[in-house]
Amino acid sequence: MTYPHYDRLISFESVHQAVKAEKVLDRQGIAVAALPTPREIAISCGQCLLFVAGRRGGNLKAACGCACALVKTV
Repeated sequence: MTYPHYDRLISFESVHQAVKAEKVLDRQGIAVAALPTPREIAISCGQCLLFVAGRRGGNLKAACGCACALVKTV
């Protein structure tokens, strides 16, 4: 499955962090999709988020206070 309108993938060390980050992105009006982390990314709780970085994204790590495992351009 492909998600052509998203340009960033982020995975987390815990599901709690993923849920918190999803809420932060949503409050900022940024479209986000939660899905299982691809097998190619080994360090993960099993959930990742896809989103469009854009100018409104700001610093997600600072906004949600999480230690994100990976932020990748997709």
